[in-house]
Amino acid sequence: LPVLEEKAVGEMVDRVDDDARQLGVLMRRTGWQLDHAVLRSVLAWVVAGLTWWPAWFAFPLVAVLAAVLVRPLTRVIAERKLAEEAAWSDHSAQLEEAVAGRDDVRSSLGQPHVVRQYALRAREVLRRVAATCAASTQVGIRTGLVLHGMLAALAVAGAALVGGGRLGLAELVTLWLLVTTFAGQLSNI
Repeated sequence: LPVLEEKAVGEMVDRVDDDARQLGVLMRRTGWQLDHAVLRSVLAWVVAGLTWWPAWFAFPLVAVLAAVLVRPLTRVIAERKLAEEAAWSDHSAQLEEAVAGRDDVRSSLGQPHVVRQYALRAREVLRRVAATCAASTQVGIRTGLVLHGMLAALAVAGAALVGGGRLGLAELVTLWLLVTTFAGQLSNI
């Protein structure tokens, strides 16, 4: 209770009202998207492996490489996202406190103070959102390099294999479609 007494009313309302709902939506959406992406990736891997045997090894190797490259950044993203959520809560609390005390603010000519505090918190929210986006962008770049490297390797090797008669054009097109599907789903994961 002593900790809660120090919290702004708006922050408490934001925590009680929005956090549980937001967590539920995030878990449902993330769970659905993750299940969907894993299923499509596994299916692409199986069909690619049946089409061309090296795919049995290439798909898991690329997936592990991508995971190893982005794993250190996931902690950074989590920390930055947590700081971002705290800034959003402070922002909401300040606004709700100002609305709750609007008569006092108006009668004491406190509007400049309220607007300044709102602007300061909004600036902090934007700063933290930018930091989270920068870390997420790094994950996308690292994953993209690995996945696009796989696509480039398939294009070069596929052209050589088709030219040498060891792979048919239909199999190459099938592999290309499966690899692009796999790359897209792995990127989502």
